[in-house]
Amino acid sequence: MNNLFSVTLESHHDESVRVPIMFGHAVKVYYKDVLDKYKDVLDELGFNPNNGLADLYKRIKKLPKEQRKAIEADIQKVYEKQADLAMVDSDKGITNLHVPNNVIIDASMPVVVATGTYVGMFKANCRILRLYSRSYICRYL
Repeated sequence: MNNLFSVTLESHHDESVRVPIMFGHAVKVYYKDVLDKYKDVLDELGFNPNNGLADLYKRIKKLPKEQRKAIEADIQKVYEKQADLAMVDSDKGITNLHVPNNVIIDASMPVVVATGTYVGMFKANCRILRLYSRSYICRYL
């Protein structure tokens, strides 16, 4: 069975604290193996899952090449094990979990619901859509 994992959170000014925390939780769950394995190193570097995978890549640039490559290789192993991850820009390798504000629900959900494809990238037999706002759920389901 093919699954596509995508997190889409709606952020209003009154939710500016809550949304990054929920996003960070999704990052922690999806990349659990890597984050657990390198916890001490990532803590020392100041990595915050609430800022997404882009923050991890930025911070590991400070590490020796061999250590950085090991972390990057383990991230690639996550993609082999976990459900396919929605891409924001597949040409650049930017995933749905890179930064908390990268996916715009108005642009992404109609394509997934109507065609089963996420921006032409992945044909899923099973779609699991996590929608935070009830206002969007009513619009697309």
